[in-house]
Amino acid sequence: MGLDLTKLDSTIAKMQDVRRLMEDPDARKLLESIFAENGWARTKNGRKPPPSTERGDLKDSVRGAVAETRGKFTAGDLASTLTENGYVFTAKNPKIAVDGVLRVLFKKHFIRVAEVGSGRTPTQYQKTPKFKKHAS
Repeated sequence: MGLDLTKLDSTIAKMQDVRRLMEDPDARKLLESIFAENGWARTKNGRKPPPSTERGDLKDSVRGAVAETRGKFTAGDLASTLTENGYVFTAKNPKIAVDGVLRVLFKKHFIRVAEVGSGRTPTQYQKTPKFKKHAS
């Protein structure tokens, strides 16, 4: 059984293309402006922006993450997604913060419990038709 390196070679080629683009000052400025417009830029010192303290930011971010999900999801899934997309939590435990928003969405019938969690198994949710109508 031989080792197929085709995928690795493809990835290396793509990374070399990115490196060539980043070495060109004009291409670099263009890429940085595109990423900055889409919310992917870091601050000038290279750090992530400070956590948002605006009222409703977490609620809006969780609703956006739910809108992007397909099938079942947990508070942990959404907390991970938000963190990966640059959301900075002020809460010590992001899962608990997200779970609070999910409970409100549940009470308003925007999501339903797909599987009740128990112990270390988290509760899984699904969007309802009401959420899908509201998001449109």
